[in-house]
Amino acid sequence: MDKKKFMYYNIIGCIAWVGSMLFAGHYLDKLFINKFGFDLKKHLEVIVIGIIVVTTFPVLYKLFFGKKKEANDSTANPD
Repeated sequence: MDKKKFMYYNIIGCIAWVGSMLFAGHYLDKLFINKFGFDLKKHLEVIVIGIIVVTTFPVLYKLFFGKKKEANDSTANPD
């Protein structure tokens, strides 16, 4: 893909992403206030910490409980 075409799609994608996230965030906040009486802005810190924990947990799980390579692998020891 040539550079001009890539930059065009990259800029269009960025604008669409930001626009959709702003649109979704605004209407999600209104939905929660109207339907549940719950203001997301008052609990923003807890929501952000929850997102961080949920997205970090799989990485930590894989790091500590993932399969480990064996030390006696034939490619590791060429003797």
